[in-house]
Amino acid sequence: MTVKTLIEKLSHYNKDAIVRLHHREGEELLFALTFRNDDTTVVLETENDNDMREEIQARFDAALEDGKDELDVYSEMLETGIDIKMVRKYLGDDAADHMKDFCKEHGLI
Repeated sequence: MTVKTLIEKLSHYNKDAIVRLHHREGEELLFALTFRNDDTTVVLETENDNDMREEIQARFDAALEDGKDELDVYSEMLETGIDIKMVRKYLGDDAADHMKDFCKEHGLI
């Protein structure tokens, strides 16, 4: 399937629907990417296709390094499908509890 066809098909669905792979209870799609210098293929990835501990930690590290607003970081994570449960699974209770408290205080959840 081409990207054009996929976009056309998806345009008919609920814009807030969660995209899952394979079946109704399948893994949530987290990332869509292509390769540097090769725009002929798009790869769709889920949690199991990635080292999520590294992915989440890299987001936190980059936010600190770049001075990115915490609200933006958590908003982007939630929009991508990286939720509190996933943060707890990969980074532990402290990081997850902080995210949960912050997101509640700012109306993200």
